[in-house]
Amino acid sequence: MNIFALLTLLNAIIIFSAGNFIFYQNKKNSLNRIFLAICILVAYWSFCQFMYLQAANPQTAYFWTKVSSVSTFLVPLGVHFLLIFTEKSNLLKNKLIFFLLYASALIFTIVDLTTNLITAQPVKEAWGYSYGIPDNTWFLNIFNVWVMVLIALGGFLVLQYFFKNPNIKRKQQAKYILIGLIAPMIAICVDAVFAVLKIKTPELSTLSMSWPIFFIGYAIWKYELFIITPKTAAENIIATMTDCLILSDQQGNIVTVNQAAVNLLGYSQSDLIGRSIEMVLNEKIPKDNLFKKVIKQKKIRDYEINFKDKEEKNIPISLASSVLQDKVGEITGIIFIARDITERKKIEEKAKSNIAELQKMNKFMIGRELKLSELKAKIKSLEKKMGQSEKYE
Repeated sequence: MNIFALLTLLNAIIIFSAGNFIFYQNKKNSLNRIFLAICILVAYWSFCQFMYLQAANPQTAYFWTKVSSVSTFLVPLGVHFLLIFTEKSNLLKNKLIFFLLYASALIFTIVDLTTNLITAQPVKEAWGYSYGIPDNTWFLNIFNVWVMVLIALGGFLVLQYFFKNPNIKRKQQAKYILIGLIAPMIAICVDAVFAVLKIKTPELSTLSMSWPIFFIGYAIWKYELFIITPKTAAENIIATMTDCLILSDQQGNIVTVNQAAVNLLGYSQSDLIGRSIEMVLNEKIPKDNLFKKVIKQKKIRDYEINFKDKEEKNIPISLASSVLQDKVGEITGIIFIARDITERKKIEEKAKSNIAELQKMNKFMIGRELKLSELKAKIKSLEKKMGQSEKYE
């Protein structure tokens, strides 16, 4: 058995094992399921390569190069995986997009299985049998362009997600996925270019797939990618909350804030963390009074208070707060949920103004009616004195 064949076999075992390991972290997660499908397909592709590299004759090698054609589905599966990761999976609900993504892979697979337009008769090389390059490469060029466009699209999706996502953990996950994508992207491009130029080298594509597996494995260990725990669920909920969340310790020093608080107050997270909560309170009452109120009642709701942003602008807030306790009931901190009620206050002020106007108008109308009544009474009195019949009833 030659060394190249052995490497592809080991690659198949490692990737298949990694796919199963990740899948069993959370079997219901669609990201885990797609990743398992990718790993199974890569392991299958790598095993097919192992079989044709050390095949005994050209016929056996040709069979294994052709059955490996199913690996074409790796490209749309990879894009599918990245659409889920970058939270754009709603695009897959569009039947046309879904059909084009997978139908194109099906067409290329059928063409490769039934013709020699993508891979030709295998050729015996120093490292074993290798796929043959067709004499006419026009269809192979179309296939290579399709592969590279979808890979570039996947890289763009992750890069865009990295720069736009405020969640630090998700940014780190995106970073390691990007790093992991580099090796297979380069390897596939090199294989494609070499195929067009008819330069024969050992195939790099399958072996390069262990590179992203390594980096995704690191992301799992370091940043809990694919793993849903109460901790990661809470972090994601906090990150996506529209209300401001501020967590402080017993002394009133800010421990953490969410993105909504950063957006509302105009500070960065690093500006706020470690500082006293008084930094954002626009109240004459001291911080201690607020803390005593929360600690005494254990929780408060709809407590109106004023915050101030970085520009010292007043922000009316509806505050909810609760104490955090450890297992023995000791208070370890206080959580504040703040909702900006600026618009509500404007509506209330406008309503008060309208009520005042209506009361003023009502008073004016009542006064006018009283004056008319008095005037009628005087006219009636004069008519009686003058002996005229009453004209006003």
